[in-house]
Formats: sequence, C-alpha cells, structure tokens
Amino acid sequence: MGLRWEQLPSWLRTQWLADLASRRAAVDFLVLSSPDRFGGDPCDWWNVAKVLADKGMGVIVQCTHASARLLSEPVLYELGVS
Repeated sequence: MGLRWEQLPSWLRTQWLADLASRRAAVDFLVLSSPDRFGGDPCDWWNVAKVLADKGMGVIVQCTHASARLLSEPVLYELGVS
C-alpha cells in the first residue's frame, strides 16, 4: 500500500519539489517559501537548501522567526518593523 503525499515526511516533500524545480532549464535560483508550515524539524529542510546551494544553486528560504532561531540563523528582515 502506498502513502499519500501528505503522509510523507515534510522534509522529503520539500526535497522532491526543490529537486524537480532545480532540474528545469534556466533555473538558477530557488525560493523555499515557508517550508516550516508543514511541521517537522527545520534542520531537515535547511539541509535540503544547503545541498542545493552546495551544487551552485542560489537558494532563498523564507521561514518563521522561530525556525530561524532553532537554526541559529539571524533574522534579516521582519515584516511590519520600521
């Protein structure tokens, strides 16, 4: 019996979608928009982003402040703050 897409680990869904997008012709940059919305450990999808970056792909990750703190990454931009 197979699993439904929603039943797969969130990092695996992120990895598959990012991998598919990165294989398209003329794609040099990927934006991972809110990968933390599916739950799971932020380190898992962060590793997906790092692997893509190590392959020479430009990667932007938009995530919550909570995820950035768990990853020990600085919050570079905050909406609504002057």
